[in-house]
Amino acid sequence: TTRLANINYVDSVSVTGVVSKKDSKVIKSETPLVISKVLVSNGQEVAIGQPVITVDQIATTKKMIELKQNSSVSATSIDNTSYESAMALIPKEVISNEAGIIENVNFSDGQYVAANDVIASLNGSDGLIINSSISENYISKVKVGQPVIITGSGFSTKKYNGVVDSISNVAKKQYVGTTEDTVVDVKIRFTDADDAIRVGYSAKVKILTSDYKKINVVPYEAVLEDDKNIEYVYVFNNGIAVRKNVKTGMELGQGVEIVDGINPNDNILTSPKNVAQGDYVLIVKG
Repeated sequence: TTRLANINYVDSVSVTGVVSKKDSKVIKSETPLVISKVLVSNGQEVAIGQPVITVDQIATTKKMIELKQNSSVSATSIDNTSYESAMALIPKEVISNEAGIIENVNFSDGQYVAANDVIASLNGSDGLIINSSISENYISKVKVGQPVIITGSGFSTKKYNGVVDSISNVAKKQYVGTTEDTVVDVKIRFTDADDAIRVGYSAKVKILTSDYKKINVVPYEAVLEDDKNIEYVYVFNNGIAVRKNVKTGMELGQGVEIVDGINPNDNILTSPKNVAQGDYVLIVKG
């Protein structure tokens, strides 16, 4: 048996991004690609329109078709029409749309670059930010000034804090694998960065889009549904299983929210599939 777990909950939007200096400019690719050769290096000055990488179109085509089919596909199993259609989507090179000094190059020859990954960043001022993109499905929840929790594999186990610094006023198309999505660029500013954070690190960002609140949760397996789509649980009452209809809410990692129908002191059966209303039940400690 279990009881209602009263937990802290906050609505959030989770995305990934790349660390750069504040006001730094980034060079991205709008489509997935495989790099043939990196043409720039850290500390090098670049001009608007200057190529920064060349693209291995054959390797990129194979990768895009592999992603689309969600399986490994040999080159000999793909007809020429498939190759030609995919090849038409792939640029021969990626150019810089900004002028400045290369601050950090994040990829090398032969590496795969997902859509919207930062290939290189150009010099910026002091202070660290995270460049990220949020799907149009969630951007309405995000506001400037909202608190952010930041983690990353390069950050060891420490969590950092930040805030939403700015939200672009335009949306753009972006590829996720081979699927096109509409996204909005967002910048996250660190509020407690230290020397462990380096430009170019990947970061996981959790934007807190509501205040914390208390909600009641039970394990998923404790909630059943009858043929009329009414959800219910069984509670232990003086040795007998008693059905209680419930109203559920959000589905979370910890379980499902119970909005109504259960009292805090109810002993809820956690594995009730073979139980019926009025059955005698013996609780055995493991």
